[in-house]
Amino acid sequence: MEKDPKILLKRAIELDPDLASAHFKLGILHQSEKDFETALKYFEKSVSLNQNYPEAECELAIELSRLKKFEEARDHFLNALELNPNFIKAYFNYALLLVELKDFEEAKNNFDKVAEIDQNYSPAYFNKAKLLSNPDDFDDAKKNYETAIDIKEDYAQAHYYLAKLLFGGKATSHDGSPVDKRDWENAKFHFLRAISIDPKCPKSLYNYARILFYESKLKESKSYLLKAIKLLPQYSKAHYLIARIFEDEELPEQAIEHDNKSIEFFPNNHKALYHLG
Repeated sequence: MEKDPKILLKRAIELDPDLASAHFKLGILHQSEKDFETALKYFEKSVSLNQNYPEAECELAIELSRLKKFEEARDHFLNALELNPNFIKAYFNYALLLVELKDFEEAKNNFDKVAEIDQNYSPAYFNKAKLLSNPDDFDDAKKNYETAIDIKEDYAQAHYYLAKLLFGGKATSHDGSPVDKRDWENAKFHFLRAISIDPKCPKSLYNYARILFYESKLKESKSYLLKAIKLLPQYSKAHYLIARIFEDEELPEQAIEHDNKSIEFFPNNHKALYHLG
């Protein structure tokens, strides 16, 4: 008895070429194998055979988005949502499409719709928080990152972006005046949590090192910068910062080496150019 699902589905299609669900399932199998071109063809066929198939509409839209065919993708997401107004996957991926189209307000509305349908869908809170980048959105962004982490404690990206928010601390009061809401202790906690979940994330290592540098904990900062550079040798900012530590340690050759590395990977780094000058 044949066990390969693709062969079985193709046999089903041979017997019934209009079996939309078989085309859809073949699309899913090819999608799981990252054969996106073939998956797209099966999803297109499935939709052409059954115009009341929201799952096929959604997957077709996802593949069109992958190809940057955003307007076509939009149509199919909307078809999916018209057929199933509570389709979380369609709302979420449509919101990601709207981000690509820079329609941020509508993207936020769709992330909200996801959370309304499923309050435990952590990526909806995380992705909405990333859109709340203005200083007057500080508290709302913080709340959304925290909610994502409450739902999924090992959400490394949510820890990282919350840490960055707390590190910068740019906010505004009710009257629009600037407010400093920096919280470096909690920022360090969340950078470290991100590092513990994903030790190979150079950005978490670098930004944690930045706080340590500003706190004059240079030895500890250097150890994290070296880890970041090992993971991402072309990390210009990390080379620049470690050069400043070597300067402080009166090791000019190492400082020059890393300033040169910083410029090699980012020629417009005026700070590194200044220090070499």
